[in-house]
Amino acid sequence: MAKKEYSWELGSKPPIIHTHSLAKHEILRAYLTRYLEVVVCNPKMDRLRLTLVDGFAGGGLYQHELTKQTVPGSPLIFLEATLEAEHNINKNRKKQFLLDADYFFVEKEQSSLDFLKYTLEERGFKNQLSSKIQLVNGEFAEKSDSIINSIRQKSRKGRSIFLLDQYGYKDVPFPLIFKIFSSLQKAEVILTFAVDSLIDYLSTSDTSRQILKRLGLLETLSDGLINSTKGAGDRRTIIQSLLSPEIHKASGAKYYTPFFISSRESNKDYWLVHLSMHAQARDEMTKLHWALQNHFRHNGGAGLNMLGYDPHKDRSITNQARFEDFNFDNQARELSIKALQRDLPALMRGHPSGIDFQTLLDRTCNTTPASSDIYREAMSEFIETKELIIQSPSGVQRRKGESIDTKDIIQLPPQRTFFFGKK
Repeated sequence: MAKKEYSWELGSKPPIIHTHSLAKHEILRAYLTRYLEVVVCNPKMDRLRLTLVDGFAGGGLYQHELTKQTVPGSPLIFLEATLEAEHNINKNRKKQFLLDADYFFVEKEQSSLDFLKYTLEERGFKNQLSSKIQLVNGEFAEKSDSIINSIRQKSRKGRSIFLLDQYGYKDVPFPLIFKIFSSLQKAEVILTFAVDSLIDYLSTSDTSRQILKRLGLLETLSDGLINSTKGAGDRRTIIQSLLSPEIHKASGAKYYTPFFISSRESNKDYWLVHLSMHAQARDEMTKLHWALQNHFRHNGGAGLNMLGYDPHKDRSITNQARFEDFNFDNQARELSIKALQRDLPALMRGHPSGIDFQTLLDRTCNTTPASSDIYREAMSEFIETKELIIQSPSGVQRRKGESIDTKDIIQLPPQRTFFFGKK
């Protein structure tokens, strides 16, 4: 994942990578593996067409900041993770599965691209260069149209994953991401966005307006909003709480995860945003944050209103919905369960005829850091106390939260207990 301060030159050692970037690599590798497990879970599927795009590829290798050992960059992680996943899928299959994967590695610095080419050749991928692996010299924004067209020609639904690990916040305008989702039915985007840097730069100057216009966020971060937050004790939280859903809207994606990682070197936060058109993709990414617990955190609430701070109601309040210690650990999990148990009763009262579990997730997952497993755990107590009735389409009543299936119907009992919703 290339950064402006990184440089690669043939004959020189690769640049040092810091721990917060290694955490991103861990998420990327784990998500690719899980993505393929889910997509090809049907044993009858014997072929999958997939395109993987790294918009800021770099040279493909780094030095670990602590051990100084050579570690792979995102292009190699793409290649290694897909090869390993294909191998694992075929372990228990009689009919072999073929992953028909193409790769676009985009890098604007020719010296870095030369380093990447050499690295790929040394790592055994020479035969795939120019056939399955395309090395593209230039800016991603300028090359995106041809990449999108190539993906559409390969697959009608355009199954693809775009990794857009930009340095700051200017290089991937949201109209471009909107175009990806409007052109490719099964695309996903993993985007880094330096939200702290943008907030620090925000002003009512013409230059600031031009940047926001290019990003597609000028209407969201209007002069009035910017002026209204000046001097506020928690200006950053106010702007983040308003900006996050607007980024989601501007992207054109249905589902997203707006979680943070902190850079120790710059002492600033940035989002690693996962954008997709499918609730299951969002849920799988959320599960990884809970499973890995590797530097990521969340600055909002734990329930169904995770970014619920509203400065128009009370700008003097500076601690609403802010949990500095929400690090996807066991404490945060307990917090999420309790918050869902507080929030779900009000939601269920709006569905007197019931709602199936998948629809519940579809409608609420963007508003919470909880995964589907945490929803199930939160509902377990309501099942035991008979405050919720959950049954399969065939009428089988669930006795434990962990057994809840996506098609199960969740209903309030005919006569609710006095305590339901008093968590």
